[in-house]
Amino acid sequence: MPLATVDFPSEESKEAAKKALYVDELDRQARMGSDGIKLAVDRGLATEDPRDSEVWSALQSALFASIVVARTLQPTTKGKYQGLTNAQTKQYAEARGAGLRMLLGIEDSSPLFSVTGVRNAFEHYDERLDEHLANGVTCMSDWYISDGTALVTPPRSNGQPQAVGLRVFYPAGGLLYFDSQALDLFALDIALLDLRNQIAEKRTELAAAVRGRGTFGSHVLVQLTAPEVAAQRQREWRDVRAAALARLTGTTSEEQSG
Repeated sequence: MPLATVDFPSEESKEAAKKALYVDELDRQARMGSDGIKLAVDRGLATEDPRDSEVWSALQSALFASIVVARTLQPTTKGKYQGLTNAQTKQYAEARGAGLRMLLGIEDSSPLFSVTGVRNAFEHYDERLDEHLANGVTCMSDWYISDGTALVTPPRSNGQPQAVGLRVFYPAGGLLYFDSQALDLFALDIALLDLRNQIAEKRTELAAAVRGRGTFGSHVLVQLTAPEVAAQRQREWRDVRAAALARLTGTTSEEQSG
């Protein structure tokens, strides 16, 4: 079980240890984001299915990981942390983000922060769909892999049927769209890789700044479930899952499991 402490004799060591925690998470998420983009582009170019679920799974994974990176570096905290006021929370988060951007040499104009608009549209898809349906949309084009063309939302004309275009992925061009809003996945991927290279360089610097013996708090080891309970849960899950998939495909549970 991995353990980390930020309690060291000097303030310098404490701050370096805290930054190391954020840096480690940034590296994990940047790797997942970059890997997801690469998988989506490669499979998107190879697939013959314009709605290939593995492509879209990779894209959504990349969006999620990338927004974690963006918000760690450029916080948008709206609530408050336990024990702090709203103002103190905002100050703490902004100082953390500014310190990490300075440490890793990240400019405010970095493509790392370009993910927000499209990612938010994907997350709040229900609201976007609600808005169009409430305003009398007639038809839509959505959720497909493009070979270079796309259907977008035309200007609304009085008395004319209204069409909308929503989620489109263009792998050859490295572009992900939500209607007219575009995310440059190639630029985002390179920025994520550059971030990982910066992290690799700064880890040595942070490690050298941590001096002295660290203090660890008291952990409580708990058993999540008894092994036999976990085994039973897994068997039941697999059986129920196979039956559900069988209903979807019109096969038997035995055929699904085989």
